[in-house]
Amino acid sequence: MKRWFHRWLPTPEKIMEQRWLGPARPYLARPELWYVNRRGMAIGLAVGLFIGFAVPIAQIALAALAAIWFRYNLPVAAAATLITNPLTVPPIYFSAYQLGSWLMPMQSYEQWWASKGGAFAVGLLTIALSMSLLGYLSVHVMWRGSILLRWRARRRRMGST
Repeated sequence: MKRWFHRWLPTPEKIMEQRWLGPARPYLARPELWYVNRRGMAIGLAVGLFIGFAVPIAQIALAALAAIWFRYNLPVAAAATLITNPLTVPPIYFSAYQLGSWLMPMQSYEQWWASKGGAFAVGLLTIALSMSLLGYLSVHVMWRGSILLRWRARRRRMGST
């Protein structure tokens, strides 16, 4: 069953037709990169969110390379990196620094000044890990809930006929 958003998304075949892909084409032709299944979607979302939060540049390219290397859903991984954009980066980075400062209490002013970068890095990695774990678990919970709802609807239809 096709979903409404398929009208805007290119098919894997359409992507393979692009000449600029060149030597990457055989790697992108792997079917597991395009399957919609619970495991691939969950890992794709988790890795895409982690890269989106933790890596400031080349996020989509890194997510695509990771998807190819570990063989999970490439479109979900690439799309998940879009969580960070010019509107969301300032509050995310501010929150990361605040969280890192809270996780790494300083003893003196010199230690605080010397480890500002450390607090930011610790906070950003904490956010990246927690959001990727939350994304992974969310896909599993929503997928399972969707299956349960369909089973219940099927039982109701079977019982009423």
